[in-house]
Amino acid sequence: MRLLSREFLVLVRVEVEGFLRRRSFLALLALTVVPLAVAVLLRGFVRNILAGVGLNASIFRAVWLSTLGARTVTDISSYVGAVMAITPVQFSTVASFAWIIAAMYGAYLFASDIESGRISLILVRPVSRVEIIATKLIAYIVAMALMYTLSAGMLYASFSILFTIQDYPWLIPVSGLLISISTLPLALVAALLGLKLRRSSIAALIAIIIYIVGSFVAAIPIIGASRDGMEDVIAAMRTAIMLDYAEPIHGSFKLPGLIFDAIVSGLDAKLVLTLMGSKAYMPSVGEILAAAILAYVTATILLITILTVYFKRYVV
Repeated sequence: MRLLSREFLVLVRVEVEGFLRRRSFLALLALTVVPLAVAVLLRGFVRNILAGVGLNASIFRAVWLSTLGARTVTDISSYVGAVMAITPVQFSTVASFAWIIAAMYGAYLFASDIESGRISLILVRPVSRVEIIATKLIAYIVAMALMYTLSAGMLYASFSILFTIQDYPWLIPVSGLLISISTLPLALVAALLGLKLRRSSIAALIAIIIYIVGSFVAAIPIIGASRDGMEDVIAAMRTAIMLDYAEPIHGSFKLPGLIFDAIVSGLDAKLVLTLMGSKAYMPSVGEILAAAILAYVTATILLITILTVYFKRYVV
């Protein structure tokens, strides 16, 4: 595969420009500034709430990472939930809907070309079908990374306005790339469905359903746990957390937060849950991260392989 050939690079540029010209993508870019507007409007309200309960805004120095999925970056977790309940900033960021966006744009990768008839023009170019797949995946990652980096920057600025200047600003571009890459398994599922069904809307809908079903996998151990023994419940919770992160389609979206935990708190940091008034220590960040990365890499390689085999046999 000639990744640096002129035709390949031209095709990548065309695919990226295709993303940037989509009205839906431009709308999402515009929506990334919504958290900033919300923060400006709610700043006085949030400060009054914090003052009323005797909290100093300066202790919320890493809350922006918590909203991106990190669970060990702050020792004020008991306050974070309460504060998040009164400020809708985290729910107004496009990263909150990454799974819908991945399903939608993953389905577009091939189905939109089929629906428009553009696929015939792509296939006659002097590039292999493997290269065509590569250009589309690279364009997807580049476009998503651009959007999520902008979103992370707005989120960082929003919480800096609401509370205090946030820590780890260098993680803004890192988070954009991580979120983009973490959405790849679901985007690949949607792309494969779009190629098979030749309808982007139906493919996106089925991919979303698959994602939702995957979110229930973690509940299986808890359902079967004994209600009488606390040890059984804790063991079930440990298994549920591992499954929640290791389920590749749904769990991959939790990878960025887990990596933030590893960077900021270290691999030995443990997730802590409060059960019936007592703290229960869950698996370490390192344990969960190892299982999550293994599941992600395995699923991604498998899906790319299936997509490649199917696309090589594809006939217009």
